[in-house]
Amino acid sequence: MALELQDLLFLHWPVEPEALIRRIPPPLQLEIWDQRGWLGVVAFRVAGIRWVGCPLRIPGLSFPQVNVRTYVTRNGRPGVWFFSLDVANRPAVWGARLGFHLPCFQSRMSFRKTPQGIYVNARRTHRKAPGASFRAWYRPGAEKPPPNGESRDHWLLERYRLFAANPKGRLFSCEIQHAPWSVHQVEAVVETNTLAEPLGLSIPETEPMLHYSPGLELIAGWPVKIRV
Repeated sequence: MALELQDLLFLHWPVEPEALIRRIPPPLQLEIWDQRGWLGVVAFRVAGIRWVGCPLRIPGLSFPQVNVRTYVTRNGRPGVWFFSLDVANRPAVWGARLGFHLPCFQSRMSFRKTPQGIYVNARRTHRKAPGASFRAWYRPGAEKPPPNGESRDHWLLERYRLFAANPKGRLFSCEIQHAPWSVHQVEAVVETNTLAEPLGLSIPETEPMLHYSPGLELIAGWPVKIRV
């Protein structure tokens, strides 16, 4: 499937590896940078979804999303592990859960782009799920040079695989294709962020690393079962 992503805000905090390792299923291994694991929160808008090979978007699939993630590897193959995805679109929630085995939750969200900046507000409303919320404002700035392939920015952003587990604990991997991110400077204020609390994690009080991208088209392959 091809997804058009717009106005992405990336926030990353360094955390003690042990806090993340116990929340990642084997045989996946936590990736570390500078002796730290990294907890990410990414907010953006999905402008549309289409089947690969078809130019027309699927009706009704335009919505904001905010997700919580970290970075893992298996057999030397790096990828993303999602702790949660909050989405303001019921069909997208169940498509992510049933089709890609992702921990996706229905949320009430707003996403407004104005001359002063971008405002995103999310409150989880998924039945029987623990509550969580996120509220932030951000304003993109000038474009930055592409991240060096050996840099932390490149390590955090350029990920072309995701891992997921179904309710029975079976692991899957999914290949991702997209052009390198266009990265911009960004000013951001996070007013509320309780997305990590249902995981038993706490967001560090330090200022996060910030990145912004105007967006791109991402192609997600179908999940493939991992043989353990």
